[in-house]
Amino acid sequence: MVIFQKSNNRCAWALTGTAVLIAVTAAPVSAEDRGPYGSIGVVYATSDAAEVEQVSEDSGHVQLRAGYSFSRYFAVETEGSIAVLASDAGQAGSNDGRLILDRNLAGFAVASYPITQKVDVFVRGGYHYSRINLRADQFEQSVWRDGFAYGAGATYRIDEGRIRLDYTALETDLASETVNHRLITLSYVISF
Repeated sequence: MVIFQKSNNRCAWALTGTAVLIAVTAAPVSAEDRGPYGSIGVVYATSDAAEVEQVSEDSGHVQLRAGYSFSRYFAVETEGSIAVLASDAGQAGSNDGRLILDRNLAGFAVASYPITQKVDVFVRGGYHYSRINLRADQFEQSVWRDGFAYGAGATYRIDEGRIRLDYTALETDLASETVNHRLITLSYVISF
């Protein structure tokens, strides 16, 4: 069956280096752009696993995030999500299997750039530790794996909070193939 293992991703290193470079060269804007923040959001998670095997790969998650913004240009954050919706594929008598991201924890360095007073765009790079669930007829396996995580997105300021939309890729390897989990997240962010 499927065996998981770990590898490197040059794209993740390049994105993380870019985020750090932007953060180091950017100057802080104002005190109100600094401090802790948190968010709650919904995530659509999928992967390119169907290119490797005939499996269902989509799941819906709830996500919590906490971070600290050093300026409007640089922050660090950690997040976790858990699957609350997933396909029934892989049940007894089914021909299809299921390989989904069941839950994950991740930490990131985030470099932002203000486009307007209300809109910021950002890139982020970091590392994840995730549980992958594989289910096929008469077989189920869950494993924890780690790897690089990277992504980009935008925030829109409204009143006291922000709406945030981001895309994140989590690198995970199978024995002979790389499977990248892709997350699209919509969240509400509030600063403390």
